[in-house]
Amino acid sequence: MRLQPALPADINRLAEVAGANPFSAHWNAPEFLQEINQPCTRVYTVRENNTIIAFISYRVVAPDAELTNFAVFGNCLRRGLGSFVLGESIKELAAQGVKNITLEVNVTNAPAMKLYEKFLFKTVSLRKKFYNNSQDAALMRLNL
Repeated sequence: MRLQPALPADINRLAEVAGANPFSAHWNAPEFLQEINQPCTRVYTVRENNTIIAFISYRVVAPDAELTNFAVFGNCLRRGLGSFVLGESIKELAAQGVKNITLEVNVTNAPAMKLYEKFLFKTVSLRKKFYNNSQDAALMRLNL
């Protein structure tokens, strides 16, 4: 298993994986293309049998990075893919000189909160009623 950069040809599958995950940002194919083409953005994928089963997207403006989107395809959950993708991304960002990684996550997304805490992300603040004017977002940070 390894992370591979997303390609423009991947945008429809990326949108499909994002759309299948209730908590990921549901970007459409053109939005993924825009992200892939941004100089400060990285979109990485994990493939199985040449099919994308997970992805992560983050923006880097050293010494900071922001995780902007992250999803594992539904039937691939509970296989350690989330830990693998996040762990490899943190290593890559540290190698690039990033000192702080931030993200936002729905506080009702317990599996994601647990994963981020496993990697020592700490909640630094809450955005009340951020999602659909009803659910809070936790702003989390990891200092490298």
